Amino acid sequence: MSSGGNPYQLDTAIEMAKREIFITYGHTTSVGRKTLKKYGNNTAVGTTEEDITLNGGTEVYLTTNGIDTISSSDAADAGNIYIEGMTIVGSILTFVSQIIVVDGQNKVLLTTPLARCTRMRGDHDGSIYAYEETAISAGVPVDTSKIHCTMSGDDNTSLKAGISVASTNYFVMTGWWSTLGKSAGSAAADMRLKFSSLEDAALPGVFYTDEIRSVSANSPLDASFHMYEIVRPNTDIIITGQASSGSLDIHAGFYGFFADIVDGSTLTADGWVVQK
Repeated sequence: MSSGGNPYQLDTAIEMAKREIFITYGHTTSVGRKTLKKYGNNTAVGTTEEDITLNGGTEVYLTTNGIDTISSSDAADAGNIYIEGMTIVGSILTFVSQIIVVDGQNKVLLTTPLARCTRMRGDHDGSIYAYEETAISAGVPVDTSKIHCTMSGDDNTSLKAGISVASTNYFVMTGWWSTLGKSAGSAAADMRLKFSSLEDAALPGVFYTDEIRSVSANSPLDASFHMYEIVRPNTDIIITGQASSGSLDIHAGFYGFFADIVDGSTLTADGWVVQK
């Protein structure tokens, strides 16, 4: 819908996001291919900040494609596991999806090794682990720092409040949320939405806090952005939590849509993008 006499000025925040991407970064983008809802769970967040993932702790993000193996904690598990992630070359992230047949507690190599493992889905009884090559015990990596994604048998999906943005698109985040599960009592937690851009010339791969909010049993977090948060290509996103005391069950996630980089654009004299 046009505004006034300018056919290129659209009265939507989506068009404003596309314009800001062009003005700030020089990329023309197309919106409409895909939305994203990402969510995670950590059942035992303590007083030290850690990721809202089934893995817990703080994931070490790789600069090589070192995530190459999966296995299950259940010896009877067999069948397909759908895996999403990113490969890396220098600072360039490329989206990859693959289907791997799990073989119980035995190691199975990925078809395409990954630098990021962002999602797993499948129907299995045990926990499925995606990890760097390391020793295992009954299908579970002994060195838990090598684990980059976990899928529980209860949920049949990985609960990881994190994603990576490929080199071919921007992610326009429209909001994020968090709640405390089970019986939280009077406990509370500080929640952080964090970004890490591999394109940051000064500090590539260093996470910084974009927002920090508090959440309690009586005060959940539901933050919708009036002006959308623009996340650059080749950027990692994660939500972390830090509890006031004890061991808290924390759920968190975010949502938004992709703005794909396209070729061909001009900028009018009044500063609006004309997409060819």
